[in-house]
Amino acid sequence: MRARELIHVGDDIRIWQEDESPYQRIAGALQDRGVTSGRVAIDDAARFFVFDGIRKLAPKLEYVGASQVLKAAGVDTAQPARPGRGAERK
Repeated sequence: MRARELIHVGDDIRIWQEDESPYQRIAGALQDRGVTSGRVAIDDAARFFVFDGIRKLAPKLEYVGASQVLKAAGVDTAQPARPGRGAERK
């Protein structure tokens, strides 16, 4: 199964101004969707400060690496990303 088949992109796009917290936007989006407890997957390549900023604003959630969730859904995470789709650029 491919990740594109599992991930549905909607029209809920949230932006923030330079003087606002992007972590507050993320925590607010989760809360708006009723996600106040349980597990939330974060991209394994996300920097610690991003995870930490979200975790401080939504401490009741359990955070796991996205690869765990994708594997549980049957997605092969061993294949390297295609260039232009999350692969590192040199």
